[in-house]
Amino acid sequence: MSNLEVTITNGPARGRFRRRGGKGAPAGEPVPSTSPVPEVLERPTRSKRVPVQALGGEPRVDLLPAEVHVERRARAVARRAWLAVVVVGAVVVLVTGLATADGLRARSDLAQAQTAGASVLQQQLQYSGVRTVQRESDLIQAAQAVGGSAQIDWASVLGAVDTALPTGTDVTGLTVSSMDPVKGFTQSVEPLAATRVATVDITIASPTVPSVPDLADRLKDVPGYVDATISTVSSEGQGATYAGQISLELGPAAFDKTYEYKAAN
Repeated sequence: MSNLEVTITNGPARGRFRRRGGKGAPAGEPVPSTSPVPEVLERPTRSKRVPVQALGGEPRVDLLPAEVHVERRARAVARRAWLAVVVVGAVVVLVTGLATADGLRARSDLAQAQTAGASVLQQQLQYSGVRTVQRESDLIQAAQAVGGSAQIDWASVLGAVDTALPTGTDVTGLTVSSMDPVKGFTQSVEPLAATRVATVDITIASPTVPSVPDLADRLKDVPGYVDATISTVSSEGQGATYAGQISLELGPAAFDKTYEYKAAN
């Protein structure tokens, strides 16, 4: 059997065929090739990675088409979506049930309150006469408060005036002007003058000339005193009594406030 040596280089096929120990061409001479050697024009492609089976594991091969896996994933997503819908629906049902129960409880409380209110109203109707008397009593007290707001205890005032007059002095004339509960009272036009609610004009007769300063000091003890003016002191002749005119001004302190406490009740 003869030995054949072949050498391949890039480019056109060049081959030297050397037959050793064969018949035909002399040894060492090239023998023309009957078919050219094809050139290698394409590079070998990179093979895909194939997962390595664990040593000793059971070999498995997935022969299912890709559409089956896609359908399975779609079914899993659909199951999750439906599960979410069911959970949301359950939450909505639960919240609706709680709201309905709360509404029913509120209606029940309202019905009980209405029943209690109707019972109280019926009890009040049984004592409607008492309520009428109470309203009339309140109206009377309000009227008393208004009517008695300008009331003055004239007995105390005139008693204090009589005490302030000198011994042997007689009151020969008396005029009283007081505040009306509805109308106001004429006030003094003098600056910083105190508020007046009544004026008492007194005419006195004294066997001696009264001391004006002493009488003015005594009149300050009259309840509600604001000011006093002794205008004239005169005598008609020898041995006659002396006549005097006193104008006494009273302020809000003169009110006796008899009905104030009743009006407050």
